[in-house]
Amino acid sequence: TALTDHGTQIEAAFPGTTARFDWLAGCDGLGSKVRSVILPDAAAAKFTGLIGTGGVAPMNDIKETHGTMKMVFGHSAFFGWIKPGSGPVHWFNSFAAPGPDSTPKHLAQHLRQLHARDPAEVRAILAQVQDPLQSYPIFDMPRLPHWHRGRVVLLGDAAHAVGPHAGQGASLAIMDAFALSQAFASASDPATAFAQFQASSAPFVTKVVGITARNASNKRQTTAFSRLIRRMMLPLVLPYGLKASRALLAAAPRY
Repeated sequence: TALTDHGTQIEAAFPGTTARFDWLAGCDGLGSKVRSVILPDAAAAKFTGLIGTGGVAPMNDIKETHGTMKMVFGHSAFFGWIKPGSGPVHWFNSFAAPGPDSTPKHLAQHLRQLHARDPAEVRAILAQVQDPLQSYPIFDMPRLPHWHRGRVVLLGDAAHAVGPHAGQGASLAIMDAFALSQAFASASDPATAFAQFQASSAPFVTKVVGITARNASNKRQTTAFSRLIRRMMLPLVLPYGLKASRALLAAAPRY
């Protein structure tokens, strides 16, 4: 609920108690309380206009995908699935919405309507999906100039939340932990370690944010003309996208 810097220690207040630490890491996600305390003027997370959902469907009539994630740019939404051997189908979906609180009450039926004109596998999977389904409004965190203040540092989504469209959110959080650990191995004080940590992590995070934004733009409702153009362009751009992904991962910091 509050943080007090005592110079050599940081005091954290929790409901009914307080505790002191040499330093504190806020790993408390998109709605980070720690961020709101140390950076009260930071811009709030922004809704991207997309909501995600997903689940597991026990199905025998869907072919095994042999470790490949199948993904479909649907007429009105984006859909993906993977099926290991005789196991269940693991699926996900992203659909456009006017606001983060606008998930339809009957979400399963809404998904079936969104994908009614999409491939048979998508329709077959969704035919087995029932409510209740958990939905996840997708937010992006505007760039923060600083991920730290005094003896407090932000990690993961608390510092740089991005949508799931590049599949790197959890990876970035894990990398942050390694980067901070490495910074402390060479720094003599928390302030120096925090500065080194941000300097080593921020460039790669910026690249991931850019790729995430570009990928998200392809997951919205489309017109017949835009779908035609996309079908014509995909054979050309997919190899480039693969090379770009490999280049991105090759550029990732090594710890």
